[in-house]
Amino acid sequence: GGQTAARESCASFSTLSRDVVKYQLYGVVNHMGGMGSGHYTAFVRRGSQTSGRTRWFCCDDDRVYAVAEEDVVTANAYLLFYARADVASGELTLNDVFPPRPSTTSPTALPDEVKRRPWHRSKE
Repeated sequence: GGQTAARESCASFSTLSRDVVKYQLYGVVNHMGGMGSGHYTAFVRRGSQTSGRTRWFCCDDDRVYAVAEEDVVTANAYLLFYARADVASGELTLNDVFPPRPSTTSPTALPDEVKRRPWHRSKE
């Protein structure tokens, strides 16, 4: 039934091993306030953790300032963003992790090609 199909689908993603993959935190969205109102800020990491030269910054409306790494994750953290470490370092590409599936009905979008395409805002 459905579990067999799900298991077979997951089996095709052998590169998604949970045993050896590490993730790096690179962003945090914070919310201060209540359900109906409040204020959002964000922390973003700049630099590579593999090089050991990273800095964290707080983005608060029109202000951006450096913060200590130990101040990044707080009780106000609302969303946390992680990057797979081997992809972030360039050791692997997204195509290595998610190999394109052969398809006869539609072409495969390659992430690097999509990134290079110009972005145009639709006029509505």
